[in-house]
Amino acid sequence: MKVSGKKSSAGIWTVGVVFMGALFGWIAWADEVAQDVTNNAQAASAVSKLAVDPSAVTMIQQSRETIESTQNNMIAEDLYGGAIPGLAGLPAMQPPDLVILNHLSNYCSSASNEGSSCPSDLLLINGDIKVSTLLSGTVYDSARQGAVQSFLNNLLEPAGTSPITNFQKNMPISAAITDPTVKANYAQALSDEALVSVARQAFAEIIAKRTPPAAGALSEMQMMEQTAMERGLSSAWAANLANLTPQQIQIEQAKMQAFEVWMQYQQYRQTEVLQALLAASIVQSFQRSKAVSNTFSQMQNSSSTSTPASTSGSN
Repeated sequence: MKVSGKKSSAGIWTVGVVFMGALFGWIAWADEVAQDVTNNAQAASAVSKLAVDPSAVTMIQQSRETIESTQNNMIAEDLYGGAIPGLAGLPAMQPPDLVILNHLSNYCSSASNEGSSCPSDLLLINGDIKVSTLLSGTVYDSARQGAVQSFLNNLLEPAGTSPITNFQKNMPISAAITDPTVKANYAQALSDEALVSVARQAFAEIIAKRTPPAAGALSEMQMMEQTAMERGLSSAWAANLANLTPQQIQIEQAKMQAFEVWMQYQQYRQTEVLQALLAASIVQSFQRSKAVSNTFSQMQNSSSTSTPASTSGSN
């Protein structure tokens, strides 16, 4: 994956990020990601005296870059995305209009009352509003990438009702902001993005495992499924075990144990994501309880200051 400088992403932010932007088109600044993966591969090779496959290193690196690209794109879209330019000669549209047009043009069901320009692929029908778009299969082609992007936008960034304040009209954002309302809203938006990013990470991991590192290469999910199919779903492999020597059987067992180690590593990473999601739910519950408590206290203070003092005696 070609790496570009950090300054290029700043230029993208300056002009605003298109609402249905290029989620998979971002080029990650991945020096730290690449270095981490490469260092681990070199260390493993030094210990075992056998080099880790370069294609495997590329696959892992690309997967992690995809996660960061997904996060960075959607954060910029939340905070700085603006009005939508004209599409195919149509007038400029606001996000809700584009979401509807995108659904009717690309993902509608021909069995419904949604027109006639619907896909024939069962997976793409309603692909922008169903989770199977994200979870089905082991690799994304360009059509699936678009559908996954649309699904995430509809799920996490609802058109016209985003819970996170957008600052497209206030760009460029800098530490020299003087408007106290903008400063407060921006600080809150950063906190909101931190919370949302925890949920977004789970989806980013799913996307990354189905994104191949290069044309013609296997995605992580393809590799895992094919390896499992080679033995778990092959009656020919099972029947052939009777023809193997004890040494050959031990070799097969070693291969399966190596794959088991890889899968246990994947499961550990998934557990980390689940732990983060649970922790974030606790944080969100805490924030809500604090907000309710503050609102109740404000109501009490307002009530006490607005109640007239009682008078004694009679007229």
